[in-house]
Amino acid sequence: LRRLLQSALVPYTVSDGCVIHYAVSGDGPPLLLLPGWGATLHDFDPLVARLRKRFTCIAVDQRGTGDSGHPQDLWSMDTLADDAVAVLDAAAVRDAHVLGDSLGGMAAQEMAHRHPERVRSLILLSTSPGLISWPPDPRILLTLGARMERMERADASTDRPPDRIRELLTIPTYLGVLE
Repeated sequence: LRRLLQSALVPYTVSDGCVIHYAVSGDGPPLLLLPGWGATLHDFDPLVARLRKRFTCIAVDQRGTGDSGHPQDLWSMDTLADDAVAVLDAAAVRDAHVLGDSLGGMAAQEMAHRHPERVRSLILLSTSPGLISWPPDPRILLTLGARMERMERADASTDRPPDRIRELLTIPTYLGVLE
């Protein structure tokens, strides 16, 4: 299946037996775009149109949506995070800024947790730390998203070791929520 997809020259990869569709547009530091449940990579088209002059935008159809596979079995955030890493591998991208919307934001957080060396920064839109409990544990709130200006200043050639991931993910404004 992988050989067939690659020979067709379409932007797909296979992750855990599921075909994952993605699109690449632009030039600059890589920005991985993970949509929410039921949305497709095309929901990011207006954003990509604005950002592709400054970023290489890699938009993904999450499994079960768009042109990606629609497996009948259940999957977890771990699976979605691994799918995102498979897309980066297929696009020959070592690490990227990761923007996740809704369910895509949950997958982005799981990606940062499981694969911190692949995440330069997180931008989280309309999401939560997960569906397990509300309100979320305050320690989780401290790891939500990096500021956009950090993303713009990031240097594609700079190594970002995993021990820096906490600094990259902390948003001081969330500290007010904890008081």
